[in-house]
Amino acid sequence: RRQRQMCIRDRDTDTAIEVCKDSKKLECALLLAKKAGNVDQQLRILIEDEKNYKEALSIIENNMSFENKITYLRRFGPQLIKELSEETYLAIERVGEELIRKRSEDAKSVTKYNQQFRSLKEIFVDNKELNKRFLDFQVNKDPNCEKEVFHGLIEWHLQDYFNAQKNEEEQKAGAEVRHDGSSLAEIKKKQLITLIETYKDRYDKKHVLMLLEMYQVSEGVRILCEMLELKHELMTYYMQNKEYDNIINLCVKYGAGEQNLWIQALTYFVAKLVDEREKNNVQKCIKVVLSYLEGIPSISPLLILEIASKSKALRCSVIKEYMAKNLKRLQEKIGKNRQTVSQLNEDIDKLRQNIKTLKTTAQLFQLKECTECKKKLELPVLHFMCGHTFHDYCVPPSESTARECPKCLIQSQQILEKKSQLLGQIENHEQFFKELRKSEMKFDVVAQYFGRGLFANLNPNVPEDIKDDE
Repeated sequence: RRQRQMCIRDRDTDTAIEVCKDSKKLECALLLAKKAGNVDQQLRILIEDEKNYKEALSIIENNMSFENKITYLRRFGPQLIKELSEETYLAIERVGEELIRKRSEDAKSVTKYNQQFRSLKEIFVDNKELNKRFLDFQVNKDPNCEKEVFHGLIEWHLQDYFNAQKNEEEQKAGAEVRHDGSSLAEIKKKQLITLIETYKDRYDKKHVLMLLEMYQVSEGVRILCEMLELKHELMTYYMQNKEYDNIINLCVKYGAGEQNLWIQALTYFVAKLVDEREKNNVQKCIKVVLSYLEGIPSISPLLILEIASKSKALRCSVIKEYMAKNLKRLQEKIGKNRQTVSQLNEDIDKLRQNIKTLKTTAQLFQLKECTECKKKLELPVLHFMCGHTFHDYCVPPSESTARECPKCLIQSQQILEKKSQLLGQIENHEQFFKELRKSEMKFDVVAQYFGRGLFANLNPNVPEDIKDDE
């Protein structure tokens, strides 16, 4: 009965208020709304009828709970912004500060508070400057704001930069220039770059990279690609924009670890020779690239020649110096390798002769003192083929039947272990392919495993006597 009476009373009050409004008695309508505690009617009368925006804003800010503030700001905020932009914005900003404080105190309701922040941002949907200002406020004041806030603010900065650049292109000589000599577009660009670098860990880098590419902000693209280590994407972007110096700088910076960048750059420059307007500049770039390639021996000169041969416009003089230096370097390397091979062959011949002597000639031992204790030798004594002689009691007993020289034992064990490892690696094809993929000098890996005997049994038809001779 009580609820029914209250509903009847509310209907009667609403009817009375509407009658007063129709009769242009707004003071009576407002008084009735206040007595009935109908905040919604009060605000409607103040904003829609009396145009008393300051009092309406004061009621929202001072006479309501926090939740109701957000509700009524969402409802009447857009209209208040049009009439009292600065006062309304500051009121919304104060609500935002309170929202940040409440969220920091109540970690369990983060989702709810984020939703409320998004609803406050919607108030400025028709006001670009205040929207940008509120996003900037949230970025600076809220350490836990969502990534979308940064995305929105960055996009506003991009639009400002794009518009300033467009105006300057239209005005050309009449473009606005600041006292420090920089144009408005340059100032907007600096603000954008500062924002990207300052908050680099608080936004989605891939999303921002897409925006920067869309607005063609090359410096921003470079920064994001470096953050994401997207070297090839950065190379592609420079190529599309014909930024020759940046292409070479990128190769210089990352070419040591990413040598394919040099090949990619050279291929691009050779292909650009067909453009007569760019021909001289491109040939200079090719010379620079070749000068750096001289210090990268792992890139074959044959590959460089193959790339260069794809353009008939490339002059021989451009690659002549590079090829001459590489041929000289290869000749020097061949000479050193021949000396090394000759020395190794001599060492092998000496070892073979020593082995033959040990097998066919009696060994004479003439030592008069023990190698271990340095005392005069007395029978029984032990002579080893390495040339050492010991008293029988100076050589510790061995687990095997054959006793070993104490002086050469460690070296002998190391040699045997290494031999065992090499024999085990003969069948380890996976390790061979793994090292082959990683190594820059792939032929060295093949030669190394060839020496270990990895390929010894590849041809089953080779006669045994030939295998033994090998």
